[in-house]
Amino acid sequence: MNKMLPFSKPSIGTREVQEVFKTLTSGWLTTGKKVNLFETKFAEWVGARFAVATSSATAALHISLQALGIGEKDEIMTPSFTFISTVNIITLLGAKPIFVDIHPETWNLDESLIEKKITSKTKAIIPMHYAGRACQMKPIYEVAKKYGLKVIDDAAHALGTYDDGKHIGSGSDLAIYSFHPNKNITTGEGGMIVSNDEAFIEKLRPYAFHGILREAWKRTQAKHLAYDVEAPGFKYNMMDLQASLGLHQLDRLPVFLKKRKRLSRLYERFLKNDPNLLLQEGGEWGNHSRNLFPVVLKTERIQKSREEIMEALKQENISVGVHWPAAHTCTYYRENLKNKDKLPHTEYVASRVISLPLFPDLKATEVNRVCKTLKKIVGSVSRERVA
Repeated sequence: MNKMLPFSKPSIGTREVQEVFKTLTSGWLTTGKKVNLFETKFAEWVGARFAVATSSATAALHISLQALGIGEKDEIMTPSFTFISTVNIITLLGAKPIFVDIHPETWNLDESLIEKKITSKTKAIIPMHYAGRACQMKPIYEVAKKYGLKVIDDAAHALGTYDDGKHIGSGSDLAIYSFHPNKNITTGEGGMIVSNDEAFIEKLRPYAFHGILREAWKRTQAKHLAYDVEAPGFKYNMMDLQASLGLHQLDRLPVFLKKRKRLSRLYERFLKNDPNLLLQEGGEWGNHSRNLFPVVLKTERIQKSREEIMEALKQENISVGVHWPAAHTCTYYRENLKNKDKLPHTEYVASRVISLPLFPDLKATEVNRVCKTLKKIVGSVSRERVA
């Protein structure tokens, strides 16, 4: 019997363990020089001028929208096919999410639908680069410039994703990254905001630590330990303990990306012609970071529900994920937003998608097992091998 194959697993090496131990024994665990260095190196990696580390990507989005002045009655455009935290933060600030349908091929926000949804209340667009596939950003930038809107890249999946030769986030007003354990690098939990706007970063940074204008580690080296607060903030700061892990994860990112792409090519080779499955497409819209390998199950052909297929995979010791249910179909938003816009592609993909195991230490033989098992369960048995 095969061991349970996880959907995702972080790759933690000896150097990371040693660096975390070094920080643990240094006497300084919270926000300090390691966080500062991680911010600097991360900004350099993605080609942005500034970066602010946070305790999560959700926290990063919260203080970003706060710093942009988003509030009551404002409207923010986002796909409904996104992680629920985006919609929650918009709502908690008193603003309204305006859902835009996705492309049936890329499963990213359909940029051709944005302009017709813009009103006098629209303040920003949040394109989500699903699974690491870049949205088509040029037309999004054009419509944003035309109407004076901010573009906030949801780059939680997109560390290592490029569009038109530039890393995602380097050309937008700001971008949000995630370091959850299933992302391309991890700090356990964590997030990062990048921007080229110095004034925006100076306004935003205090929101990550109670609104305090100087970090604690800087105050310990100053003549006075007092601080000042010009606006109330939150407890969203990243710790040195997390950053010490992130620094070495960032060093290993090129290797992680290479492995993810190689494994994804194996999946595509084995599954792309299966009549019961639909894979994400995207043409030349950017280099894909391959954070996930999502597959849509054509349940109308298979005659089995997604839940039945997932349970069958579980019985074969294969774990899969669901990314994600459509936000507008969740109970709170269904009852309170009463969305009247048709989102046919969102509803089709969100109700049928599963994410197959994908992580740097996954073996080709394990990809082969996943593919053979999935094809057997959905009724597409083949003797072809991927490795």
